[in-house]
Amino acid sequence: MVTLDFQTIGFAAVVLATLMGALLLLAWAYVRSETCLIFWGVTDLFCAGSVAVLTAANGRLGPNVAPFSNGWLLTGAALTYCGMRAFDRRPITLPIWLAVIATPLFYYIACVLFLPNVNDRVVLYTFICCCWFGGSAYVLAHVPSYAPAFSRMLVALFLAGMCTIQVVRLAGSLAGFRPLGGDMTSEQMAWTFAAGLFFTVGLNFGGMFMVLDRMASCDELTELSNRRSLLMGASALLRSALASGRPVSVLLVDLDHFKSINDRFGHRTGDQVLRAFAQVARKLLRRGDLVGRYGGEEFCLVLKDAGSDVACVMAERLRRQVMDDLREVEGHAVEATVAIGVASLEAGQRVAGIDRMIDAADHALYAAKDGGRNRVVLAAPLVTPQPAAPHAGGAAASTGVA
Repeated sequence: MVTLDFQTIGFAAVVLATLMGALLLLAWAYVRSETCLIFWGVTDLFCAGSVAVLTAANGRLGPNVAPFSNGWLLTGAALTYCGMRAFDRRPITLPIWLAVIATPLFYYIACVLFLPNVNDRVVLYTFICCCWFGGSAYVLAHVPSYAPAFSRMLVALFLAGMCTIQVVRLAGSLAGFRPLGGDMTSEQMAWTFAAGLFFTVGLNFGGMFMVLDRMASCDELTELSNRRSLLMGASALLRSALASGRPVSVLLVDLDHFKSINDRFGHRTGDQVLRAFAQVARKLLRRGDLVGRYGGEEFCLVLKDAGSDVACVMAERLRRQVMDDLREVEGHAVEATVAIGVASLEAGQRVAGIDRMIDAADHALYAAKDGGRNRVVLAAPLVTPQPAAPHAGGAAASTGVA
């Protein structure tokens, strides 16, 4: 049977957690836009501090040592939740900050003054952990339609697993099972450190995976999907539509006279116009739809379960919303408008690939520009070319238009 030395594993856990925290903070210093790295880095430092307290006490869980050490861990759990919110650019409101500060204070005071029984302390600690870890998983599970989902769902499942372990522990404590309390052996403490280190490393790798996934998949200026990520998602959505026989539509959007906006008001204002359009597009998206920056001032929307009628209504709604919301940007009367080309695949129809739909939407977009801009144009119906029967003379013909 494998045995672990308490002092050795404790020292290793402190060093690794401190190193991971420092690396995350250094990563934030390099990528200042990812404030979530600050929260996760500080979380590692709190975990390192907690283990350092227990290691310095040589594993002796006195009446004040365990509550003090666990309070640091609970602070780390609370900061993990804050980091997940920061990852989604959600505000850390005053009530959340107050809850973060109150968590270790409440736990320590409750344990020292009101909860001398170890079981009661375990119930309280586990309940608080469940709240913070469950909240973190909940934040990640609600994926914005324009955000990469794979990495965050992996981390959400990891957090849900941690929460499940805490729930099982909570149920056991409530049922009266004796927890590992003040009579833990050095080896049991070492295994506890090892398990905690595993979860800490897992969360660190998961968090960095999410950040790198977003950096590789999102346009930095608008925070929409970049072209590569958009086309991958659009291809998957089209395959799903073809398999189920449901409609799908592509909208190709171009900001009218965008070069003129840059020339008249400067590139800073032009960037703000692009960001403002991205916000408008996000608000109009339904669950399951995709939006991304296709290139320059062109954007692409892929509408799930939307035939030509629905797509044209949504395109017209987008056009009008842009006119209303982008009249003035940063105090400048930019009067921004958009031209939109729409290509739709109706229910039961087939098409060779997403490139064919984008080409059709592009032709419709050029027609919208030629027609005076600030308008929506629907492309001709898409039909997949069918192999023709051979003629008597041996020649073959094919039909199909886009």
